[in-house]
Amino acid sequence: LGASQFGLFSFSLTIFIAYSMIANLGLENLIVRQVARTSQKINIFIGDAITIRMLAIPIGVLLSFLLWINYPSAGGIIIFLFGYGLMNANILFVAAVFRGLEKMEIQTLLVSAQALLTTILVVVVLYLDKGASWVAASYFFASLVINIVGWSLLLRYSVAPKFRWQAASWKHLLLQNMPFTIALLNLLIFDRHAVVFIAYFADEAAVGWFNAVYFIILAIVNVPLIIINTFYPQLSRASINREPRQLSQFVAVILKIVNMISLPIAIGVYINADVIVNLFFGIEFAPAADILRRLAVSIPFLFLVIALNSMLQTMDAQKLSARAFSLGLALT
Repeated sequence: LGASQFGLFSFSLTIFIAYSMIANLGLENLIVRQVARTSQKINIFIGDAITIRMLAIPIGVLLSFLLWINYPSAGGIIIFLFGYGLMNANILFVAAVFRGLEKMEIQTLLVSAQALLTTILVVVVLYLDKGASWVAASYFFASLVINIVGWSLLLRYSVAPKFRWQAASWKHLLLQNMPFTIALLNLLIFDRHAVVFIAYFADEAAVGWFNAVYFIILAIVNVPLIIINTFYPQLSRASINREPRQLSQFVAVILKIVNMISLPIAIGVYINADVIVNLFFGIEFAPAADILRRLAVSIPFLFLVIALNSMLQTMDAQKLSARAFSLGLALT
């Protein structure tokens, strides 16, 4: 697409990736915790969770409208990426249920299939010399297909949401989930505010350079997510069953693994920044290598932030996690 067109596309994609996480109102970790603890009663809980997620749709419509006002030429990109945000949120929701059921392999298959199908469609679209709107459409249709597959698999595990009119339960769930939502919002603002500032103060090429290498960082920080997601159901049960010794052992193991992995990755990215940028993006993105080197320094700290946040939430200390994120964001 070139640096400028990629800058416009990637800025919109960054916004809607963030929206796809907001669209679940931070429910994923709460879903994993509740499903792991009470898997026999999850259908009503999931139905209530889906109902309150509807609150995010007007937010997405407003966000799309505001983006269109600022970038009227990107109407197609915005519409398709809004649809992608909703579909991706559903995939994250389904994946959270499978994690709670300790079926991590199905989550892996769904996410891998989403990435593979998206890649195939994008390559075909660009081979046919289509523009950024068609690339956005590829993201939407790939995620739509995987979303249908995910819900079909849940039905095979007898997970079928039961809907009811129960305002009191919805209110309780919203209040229970509020700390998760606050923590997620703070993390997303911290995660994306640099992109917004760059888009405001610099040109589209600068946005393209930053986003190109920042997507590499976002891919890398999936490593602590994989680690913590593996332990999440066991941590939740150890917490609810009042087993402090087992809980402490889990925490110690997770922190050791996270620290042992993050430092070599950070050093490797820092040293090989030029090679990585040239390999993935070509000579036009050469200025992004210096950005990648600076971002590499943050990798060990990002690993710890993600691990500590998730561990606090499994221990029913989500309010403490939300406060920590709020303080960290204020300092930033």
